[in-house]
Amino acid sequence: MLTGSRKWMRTPLIIYSSHIATTLLPILYSFAVDDFAKMKRVGPETEEERLKLIAVYAPFLVMPLLILLTVACSGSYSQTTQPAPAKSAAPKKKHLKSH
Repeated sequence: MLTGSRKWMRTPLIIYSSHIATTLLPILYSFAVDDFAKMKRVGPETEEERLKLIAVYAPFLVMPLLILLTVACSGSYSQTTQPAPAKSAAPKKKHLKSH
């Protein structure tokens, strides 16, 4: 992925990384500001617990963002070059006339 040798990976990586990043933003926001004392669900009770939970989830936001930046901004993934025409794997047979 880092070398850009697999150009077909660009679109799936953009879809994956943007999906994960946009999913984690509301999760991290919820950890930061929601009052879990009023909810039936168990959640962080102190500021220290909130920060620990955010620290555990933060790499799952940072890594997809780095993937997205790498794929979107890297010249290795640019689609400006035309692919070479595919060559047939089997050699062509010459037809000889028999007299």
